[in-house]
Amino acid sequence: MAVTTHNAPFTHASLEGALSAGWVDLSMLLTQVLHETWSPLMSGLLEYYGDPTGTNSDTVRRFNVSGFGAQVAFTAAASETTVANPVDIDTDFDDLTVAEHIIAYSQTQLSRILNGRGQLNVEELANTLIGSVFATARSLTATRVAAFGNNAADAAATLDVDDMFAARAVFEETAGFRGVANGMFKGQQLTHLRGSMRNETALQFPDQFAQDQNLQRGEGPAFSFLGMRLYRSSSVDTSGGTHSGGLWVPGKLGFVKASPSAANIPASAEPQYQDDIGLAAWRSFGDDNRVHRVDAALYMGVGVIADKVYGPGIAMESLAP
Repeated sequence: MAVTTHNAPFTHASLEGALSAGWVDLSMLLTQVLHETWSPLMSGLLEYYGDPTGTNSDTVRRFNVSGFGAQVAFTAAASETTVANPVDIDTDFDDLTVAEHIIAYSQTQLSRILNGRGQLNVEELANTLIGSVFATARSLTATRVAAFGNNAADAAATLDVDDMFAARAVFEETAGFRGVANGMFKGQQLTHLRGSMRNETALQFPDQFAQDQNLQRGEGPAFSFLGMRLYRSSSVDTSGGTHSGGLWVPGKLGFVKASPSAANIPASAEPQYQDDIGLAAWRSFGDDNRVHRVDAALYMGVGVIADKVYGPGIAMESLAP
């Protein structure tokens, strides 16, 4: 089908449509979608560590005293006059830094015409923006996970039950471990793990089988195994023929954000803010009013807290056939 000329006039008002009518509700809709959708920011995968807005710095510093499992026991007193000798108190910290992430969406006259309904409405925009926020958070998290050391799996073989037992041992043999761990894995890694679980006699009872093998979502919580909460994400790095999943103690991975409302984006752009996650969106038209554009910026960072501050992170690198 050949598309030729679409007759004028196309006025500013005629192009606004549904997106304009509900634009003032965008912030409310962003909040609604944020709380209705699974999110690495709100699921326990990432701990929230602060907002440096107004501090003249892009960094939040996370402190800990005595380190993870490094507290010193009291000395038994032989008598009431036993001298207490001073001991050291260890401190450690890590920095988490906010970065700016940007995205833009645009519609032209032709895209509106061919789209049938004519406009991208504000509800669809809210879902799209929050989806992009979560995709960014997953990507930033996966990058940190891929950098974990101490690989407990076999990078030359697919992920299996033995790898998970090895990871459990690393956690349990770490002083101060609190008995809870999160993990992010590529979908294929969990497929391999679940295949291995089918061959374990102890996991072949009907109820257990259904819990482990039932259909699961493509992004988000998968299942728990050996007390470790496993999450599936397509963002997990798969380079060099290796899936770079990982496990960590809650709190070791955290995010920081900055409040974009402090930017005071000009009112003419009708900015909408979601300070809770560091998101701002504003809109504009091209000089000839033919392009309707929505820009968004996300002010957020994901960081890893050192083992001494929060505990171990374990790489789970396995073969990506």
